[in-house]
Amino acid sequence: MVGRIIAGWILVFLVYVVTLFVACQSYMALYHLPIDHKWDQSGLYIGSWLVIVPYVVAGFYARASLVKPLTGAFWVSLVPIVMEKLLIFGIGYLFVVGEPLYEMRDVMGFIRGEAAPYYTPLYIGIGGAVSLVLALAISRVPRINFQK
Repeated sequence: MVGRIIAGWILVFLVYVVTLFVACQSYMALYHLPIDHKWDQSGLYIGSWLVIVPYVVAGFYARASLVKPLTGAFWVSLVPIVMEKLLIFGIGYLFVVGEPLYEMRDVMGFIRGEAAPYYTPLYIGIGGAVSLVLALAISRVPRINFQK
């Protein structure tokens, strides 16, 4: 069970990275703007993709691969949700600490302006909860048997 959960974490991470890339590229193609302009617009667009896609995949993975899909979906989703938020903040913090022009209160602004326009308190709190609920809901969807 633990090996499958770790495999789920790796899957969620890979889907997250691909989703982030696709979301950023499609945003720039649709709006003809870089992602660090119009933070609210780009953040909502990219953040929506990141809240939904990796965790739908996590729910399907748990449903298909784990003996206890609901418990599995919880662990396969919760750890990446928390780790993503902590890693983004930690990396932003390390950049701000080394730069005398920024103060600690500017960490969130630095992160949004330089790398992740979707990284807002709304994304951290409500987006994380929605991702978890989505993965849990998908893991509970019954399998369809097409054979009679």
